[in-house]
Amino acid sequence: MTFMSVGIPLYKAENVAWIALEGLCRQQDIDFEWELVVVEEEERAFGQQRIMEYLPRLQKKGCINITYKSLGQWVPLANKIATIIQNCSSYSRIYIPNAADYFSPPRRLSAIFSAWMDYQFDWYAPTRLILYNLKDGKTIVSDNKGRDRKDDYAGRAISMELLRKAVANIHSKPKGVDGLIWMSVQDAAKERLLMYLDKSDNWRSGLSVEGAGSISKYVKTCFDKPLPHQYPYAYELKDTIPADILFRLRQMALPPCPYASRRAKPKSRSKPFIKAPDKKLKGLPLFNLPLPDVMIKRIMKLPPDEMQRACKDPIGYARKMKWLK
Repeated sequence: MTFMSVGIPLYKAENVAWIALEGLCRQQDIDFEWELVVVEEEERAFGQQRIMEYLPRLQKKGCINITYKSLGQWVPLANKIATIIQNCSSYSRIYIPNAADYFSPPRRLSAIFSAWMDYQFDWYAPTRLILYNLKDGKTIVSDNKGRDRKDDYAGRAISMELLRKAVANIHSKPKGVDGLIWMSVQDAAKERLLMYLDKSDNWRSGLSVEGAGSISKYVKTCFDKPLPHQYPYAYELKDTIPADILFRLRQMALPPCPYASRRAKPKSRSKPFIKAPDKKLKGLPLFNLPLPDVMIKRIMKLPPDEMQRACKDPIGYARKMKWLK
């Protein structure tokens, strides 16, 4: 029986939605069933076919169903969220919103499940959140403990019973959707919401990627002028975020690879080789070195452990495998 529903609203997410899906594919300690509901406009869509390619991996993590709804034209985010809620299983007890650019901590779903079993919360939120600027790799931490607002945090979860009562009021608002949902759920409860703040360190393994999709002026300024409840992240992301995720994020921020990718002989069955980058580039950090699509695709198809090693030193790995001329 479906215990929780994860909803992902997508818009122009053809190069972004993998972030959310990879986070869900790496969940741990799952001993319950959940479903995934995706609603997406057709413009620059990630697409149902690509989403269904994740199904085998998601099934290993407890996902029993993927529901995909395609929209012919743009609709306000609030309407899209309402559509997701209306397409969730009637047995589902918890709704978990997941932005396209949010990489979930590996114990996110299991932590929410445990909190529900113990406290039957109305609203669940993590205490902190790492914001990652795709453009320059800067990171800051947003601390939820020192804020009055708890409604706009990635990683939250909401009682499905209250959401179903509130769904009629969640529509046609292009901005301020988080606050709208909060107020609608509060009105549906008719009393103070039972809040649960997750005080564990799970947040260290998650990432809200800013700049992969649209980015607000508010978030842009936060990296240079943090608000009182924000501060620079003092640790290395490589210690908590998988190497392949950081590798792909850094490649997203770079311009197309300036050096060629081709086949040695047009009719040959030999593997395509890649012209090696200029020797002057050899010592540059990975963040400053764009790689050819063919190399990135090969690395992503490697077995998990080998892929992590390759992502830490892609040029060195490519030379070892004789992918470079």
